[in-house]
Amino acid sequence: MTGYGRGEGMWEGEHFQVEVRSLNHRYLECSIKIPKQYSYLQEKIRSTVQRYVTRGRVEVNVSALGEKSEAKEVRVDKDLALAYYNALKELSNYLQLDLEVDIKAIADFPDVFLVEEKEPDQENSQRALEIALTAALEDLVAMRAAEGEKLQEDIIHRIAIIEQVIKDIEERAPQVVVEYRNGLKQRMEKFLAGEIEEGRLLTEVAYFAEKANINEELVRMFSHIDLFRSTLKEEGAIGRKLDFILQEMYREINTIGSKAGDTAIARAVVEVKSELEKIREQVQNIE
Repeated sequence: MTGYGRGEGMWEGEHFQVEVRSLNHRYLECSIKIPKQYSYLQEKIRSTVQRYVTRGRVEVNVSALGEKSEAKEVRVDKDLALAYYNALKELSNYLQLDLEVDIKAIADFPDVFLVEEKEPDQENSQRALEIALTAALEDLVAMRAAEGEKLQEDIIHRIAIIEQVIKDIEERAPQVVVEYRNGLKQRMEKFLAGEIEEGRLLTEVAYFAEKANINEELVRMFSHIDLFRSTLKEEGAIGRKLDFILQEMYREINTIGSKAGDTAIARAVVEVKSELEKIREQVQNIE
């Protein structure tokens, strides 16, 4: 399920902003972008994400906020500065010149001043990140929940359509049996009159015995519909269970289509399959 969340966290001088995006995906995948000096926090981020999200491709973007100068440290290489000074002194003696050197001249030599990244305080960093990440994930979950309500409304509507079509098939099925029985009776009369070969008649009788009755499939379809509805009301991760129930419904409706041998039922089967496919696309967005 798609969603977005954003949060900020501060703790003892550490300040983070976290953005979290989720995209549709069958399993949980988590990608993290974070400043290099805070890379040790990646596993903490993954474990926190797993507490809030169980399915989808999740992108976490972490930004360290505050003055950049606060995260850097300037160090003086005193030994190198002294070496430069002694070298200048040696050169002035060699050239028999007066040595006139100010501090800026030495400071301009390479590597006298070294600018280094400060090592972050791990405990404070972890606490600040936890605050920001939790806020972002709660924001994400709220957005996904709102989208989930809309998805559920659409799915419930489509399940109702399927249920009505199955009821129509159930109503039509006995008439199909009657029509086929009457047709078979006429063929029997033609057989007795010598107009139809025995082998052909036996084939049609066997076909009728195997194909005519779809009551069991209809009963199972209604059962799957009831199970699907009750599963929608369950708490927690239900996406995979719903997907499994849909597979069972596909199996039953395919059997009904192959057994019925009736134009009206065939059209109804196509309609059910169309609705099932739309529901299945929606279910991919549910954890």
